[in-house]
Amino acid sequence: MPETMPTVPIAVPVIGPTLPAVDAVRAQILRELQLVALDNARALQAFDSGARDICSGLRLLANADTWSSPAQRCLALEAELLADAISLVATAAALAEEDYRSVHDALALESAALSAR
Repeated sequence: MPETMPTVPIAVPVIGPTLPAVDAVRAQILRELQLVALDNARALQAFDSGARDICSGLRLLANADTWSSPAQRCLALEAELLADAISLVATAAALAEEDYRSVHDALALESAALSAR
């Protein structure tokens, strides 16, 4: 007679109660991740707005008519280059903001699907 492994039957009531607890924890994690994504998107939006304001100020400064000496014109060129660099960073921030907003939306969909179960 072959040896058999003893089996322990797992009743449905033993499995059933664990799923809502796991789902509740998962829902809480999704909510927290949504908050983080939204906070990051808002921070990047504020950074983008501030950086663009700085760029505008630098461009106004660089294009001012008061630059007369070669050193002043050199400073004007540097201000323009700095504005270009900050503008690139602001564009990257805007792209990252879009990514965080799409992550937030995806997490919201997953959370809705979880609560529909």
